[in-house]
Amino acid sequence: RPPRSTLFPYTTLFRSFPVTIETGAFLLLSVLFLFGLYLDYTMLDTVIGIAIVVGSLMAHELGHAFAARSFGLQNVEISLHQMGGHTRRDRLTDRWYKELSINVAGVSAGFAIALLCFAAIVALPLGEVTESWLWLVFRLNVAWGIFNMFPIFPLDGGQALRNVLSAVLTPINAATGAHAVGLVLAVTLGVIVIGLNGLTISSLYIAMLAGMFARQNWMALQHIQTLRKAPRDAA
Repeated sequence: RPPRSTLFPYTTLFRSFPVTIETGAFLLLSVLFLFGLYLDYTMLDTVIGIAIVVGSLMAHELGHAFAARSFGLQNVEISLHQMGGHTRRDRLTDRWYKELSINVAGVSAGFAIALLCFAAIVALPLGEVTESWLWLVFRLNVAWGIFNMFPIFPLDGGQALRNVLSAVLTPINAATGAHAVGLVLAVTLGVIVIGLNGLTISSLYIAMLAGMFARQNWMALQHIQTLRKAPRDAA
């Protein structure tokens, strides 16, 4: 069942993967629109930039979705929300390396798009305007891919870290390690960004994300602690 915050549940943008557009996605689009105007972009350039962001975001989520489908998972759905996007599935695979493949597939799709843009810029006689937009697609996908591979849950890097740890640890210990690393790195990221850049719009946005990530990892650690206490309380 789609979340209550959904305005357009199961929009048929892709027949194989239902796409849920949550109300928060419109907040994200509004922020991007205002940010474009703040940078003195024209209305057309702002709209094209937003289209590039949304297209890159969908390519990232489709990378996850196709990877999940390749491992036999059928009930795969994509949702767009205020933080970007998320690929949902009704179950996990049976091997840690399959989960790792699914989690890094989104970033891999973004890097593939960036590589194609770079190849087009180098090999084709493009106009100045087209080349500038391809450079934007290139920079966006590379920057987002690098950031998304930080080992901070819920970023793909944080989930990949949990997958790798689960190869040698029990699931609950792997989750504990991944969330502990995510908490420390999220706090560190926020402090470093503010310390280096000051109170700029971009640094405040990244610090806000870091704060949200830190909170999620802290809550996850508290939940794990509750799970660990449950058997002892039952005894």
